Amino acid sequence: MKKDILNGLKESNDILFFEDENLAALTSILFCNFARLIWSDPTGFASYLILAEAIKTALKKKYITEDDFFTDDEILLNKLKAIDDIEINKCISRLVPGHEFEYGDVESSEFSGPVKIRTINPLVRVGKELKRITSLVPSLEYYLKEYAQKYKYVGMNEIKN
Repeated sequence: MKKDILNGLKESNDILFFEDENLAALTSILFCNFARLIWSDPTGFASYLILAEAIKTALKKKYITEDDFFTDDEILLNKLKAIDDIEINKCISRLVPGHEFEYGDVESSEFSGPVKIRTINPLVRVGKELKRITSLVPSLEYYLKEYAQKYKYVGMNEIKN
């Protein structure tokens, strides 16, 4: 599939496009699914929110400073782990393998927040014109809008084993 997509992608005057409408639509749908399953994964997103809370608390309590952000991730995380603070330790202890999260109702979830929605609407060459795939496949436009609406703000709960 990857080769089909890459081979189907064309370029002219620094503009990328497809000649095959079906391949362009499939690429858009696959990208949307990757975004949902990988970049908007509830475990990854909850981990991001937990780490953000630990960092905000550490900044507020002056355990770290802005200069710490000019080191690297490992140094900052080790510094957070070394802090003797109940709030921060509670957050950091949840950032370990095995703490899995799932989507939940925003109102009743442990964590919630806005998600950066990622979709693509590739160009397709139709004759001499380039058109967006959503103008050629109207149901795809509905699919992308529905996806963006559903995942623009999500709730997450830890899965209890």
